[in-house]
Amino acid sequence: MNNLLSENEYNTQFIDTFRKYHPDEEKAFTCWCTKTNARQNNFGSRIDYILADKNLSKHLSKAEIHSDVLGSDHCPISATFNSLVPVPSVKLPSAATKFYAEFLGGRQQTLKRFLVKPVTNPSQTEAKSVNNAPIKKRQLSLNTFFAKKPKLDSEISAQIEESFQEKSQVNSDLKYSAYKELNSSATNVWKQMFKPRESTLCKGHSEPCVLRTVKKKGTNQGRQFWACPRGEGMSTDKNSNCGFFLWAKPSK
Repeated sequence: MNNLLSENEYNTQFIDTFRKYHPDEEKAFTCWCTKTNARQNNFGSRIDYILADKNLSKHLSKAEIHSDVLGSDHCPISATFNSLVPVPSVKLPSAATKFYAEFLGGRQQTLKRFLVKPVTNPSQTEAKSVNNAPIKKRQLSLNTFFAKKPKLDSEISAQIEESFQEKSQVNSDLKYSAYKELNSSATNVWKQMFKPRESTLCKGHSEPCVLRTVKKKGTNQGRQFWACPRGEGMSTDKNSNCGFFLWAKPSK
C-alpha cells in the first residue's frame, strides 16, 4: 500500500480518494469486529479503499465512508468522478471480468459446476458398452407416467384384493398391539418422573420436610437437602424451626 501511494520509478503513484478530501479525519473506520460489538463504540479498522492514479484523481469530486449503512461488518465506501469522457478500447485488458473462467460463454456458471469434478478425458464419460455396442439412454416421456395399466382378470384381481385386505388387517393388529405396549411403557415412565418425592419427617415436629437446594458457592452448591418446614423463631418456641437437616442424596 505504501508503494502504491508514493512516487516510484514508474511514476504510477495512486491517490487515496478518501484522504484527498478528509486528510485529518480520525476514526474513519470501515470494518468492525461483530463478536465484540465493536461498532457500537466505533473501535475498528480502515481496510477498504478506492484508489485512483494521478490523472484520474483530477476528476475526483467526492469520496465518503458510509458508516451509517448497516448489514455487514464492513460499511460501503464511494468515490465520485466528474467530467469523464469514455474512450473505446480496441482490445480489452486481460484482467477484464469477461475473461474470468466463471464467466466464459457469456453467462455465469451454476453453483453445481463448482461442486462437480471436471472431466479431463472426454472418453471417460462414454457409456459402457456390451459387445462394443454403446448403451443408449433416453429420458422417459411424460406420457409414460399417465399410461393406463393393463387390466387384470376379475378373478385374479379379487384374489389379490382379498390377500391385500388380510395382510392389511394383520399389519393393523400388530401396529395396534405395538402401540398399546409402547404407550403403556411411556405412561409408566412419565408417572415415575412426576411421582412426588418421598419426604422425610423432621424430628422436632414429625412433619413432612421441605426439599431445598444449596445456593452458596462451594463444594455442596447445587446439592439438595431436607429441612424442617417451619419458619425461624426463638429457640425456646416449640413452634419454630427445629433445625432438622438431612441430605437428600449421600455425597459421592
